Amino acid sequence: MSKSFRREFPMWVGLVAGVMVIVDYFFNIPALSVYFKEIVQWRNIVAAFALALGVGNLTRIHSHAISQKREYWFFSILLLVTMYGYMALGLITTSKSVPYRFFWDNMFQPLSGTWYSMTVFYMTSACWRAFRIKTPQAAVMLGAAVLAMLGQVGFGQIIWSQLPAIKSWLQGPPTTAGMRGITIGAALGMISMSFRVILGLERSHLGGVGE
Repeated sequence: MSKSFRREFPMWVGLVAGVMVIVDYFFNIPALSVYFKEIVQWRNIVAAFALALGVGNLTRIHSHAISQKREYWFFSILLLVTMYGYMALGLITTSKSVPYRFFWDNMFQPLSGTWYSMTVFYMTSACWRAFRIKTPQAAVMLGAAVLAMLGQVGFGQIIWSQLPAIKSWLQGPPTTAGMRGITIGAALGMISMSFRVILGLERSHLGGVGE
């Protein structure tokens, strides 16, 4: 397989698939709609391959760590045993079986909750840095954060009975407007990146093949 083919074939696949999906969404041609929707379903196959690639890469990295007996290599053994054991349990039984649900409810969920709760410390550190009043915008953000926190706790109602109403308003129009602005900006960025991929201008997803 030539280098030129390996560089151009994925680009043509992305171009054809992207154009077909766009045409189906905006023009809705009945004669071609069946084929277009079939292409959209292929993403499940791609996702399955990506999952298998992730499992293989994880196995390779941690197997190498075990063979080299690097620091904390015992946790690599624990990860691989847990991953393949839970995978085998899901294949032998179902996701609704009692053993599968037992490990999910009593191991994964508590560990997941613990992991996410640890992010509070990072959020506190980020807020401390962000709320330093160096600009007028930082002062506004600090004032809004203080009002929202005081309105959330009972102590704030003792200070002023209108703080809960102010907190509800801050979480309404201003927060909604900000989130919608962020969402629209992210959507425009995603659209521009998609067009770059379709037109072959963006090749980073090819893993350097298109360099």
